[in-house]
Amino acid sequence: MNVLVVVHLKSSYEDWKSLFDAHTERAEFCDESQTKVGRVDEHTGMITLFDVDMEGMGKMMNNPEFQALVEPYVDHNDIFTFEPLAPPA
Repeated sequence: MNVLVVVHLKSSYEDWKSLFDAHTERAEFCDESQTKVGRVDEHTGMITLFDVDMEGMGKMMNNPEFQALVEPYVDHNDIFTFEPLAPPA
């Protein structure tokens, strides 16, 4: 499954991005080679994750240590799934 995460930030985008880059555990539940992250504005980021093990992602996101790590940076996430579209016929 492919996932789009809209990250609503408490911190600056730059501070959150440094934390995101340092947190390599994502590779345990997705194809990290395809992960894309970008800035929407000063307090919003977007992440695309591909070939996601949703159970593994949920386990990480619900881990109290992970929650404590991101709490100073992230207000909340909006999480969506997406699939590639076939070319128009």
